[in-house]
Amino acid sequence: SRSMVTESNLHSDRGSEYFSQEGPILARLRGDRALSALDQFCQAQSPVIKHHLTPVGAKEKIAEAWFLDHFSAADAMLWEGRLSPAFWSDAIMYSQFLYNHIPNSHTGAATPWQLLTGRRSRWDKIRVFGCDCYHLIPNDPHAKIPGIVKGRKLIFVGFTPNLNGYRVFDPESRQ
Repeated sequence: SRSMVTESNLHSDRGSEYFSQEGPILARLRGDRALSALDQFCQAQSPVIKHHLTPVGAKEKIAEAWFLDHFSAADAMLWEGRLSPAFWSDAIMYSQFLYNHIPNSHTGAATPWQLLTGRRSRWDKIRVFGCDCYHLIPNDPHAKIPGIVKGRKLIFVGFTPNLNGYRVFDPESRQ
């Protein structure tokens, strides 16, 4: 009987994690040192695994465009609100909320939220990320006494998914 040696192929994008960080000139001077660990592993296998580079496709371009749009928006919101990078995930979530609730070039006059749920977006809930908001402290018996605190100043950082309310940050208690 004849044994068939089959060739295996590995396809990857042009991500830097798959390649040596040395240029082609250094690769020629230093021999096989420029091979990445992945290529060395592929060559050591029997049968040899061929590493093919695939061009970045449309799906990757869509993802990269999403990252660029929302990361830029999050950076702008954090800078404008003078907030720490600790609020970066909140800024990304709010950027996506805005994208879903405002008409855009992909959906025409409708919003993505409206196409998905059939309900209209509530634009009265939209706020500026990082703006001041106030939590009312109920003090009805003392409402007329001067100097009694009636509210505390908080910072708006978005919405809680599946709940009707705001996400806020209290700078005094850091919660």
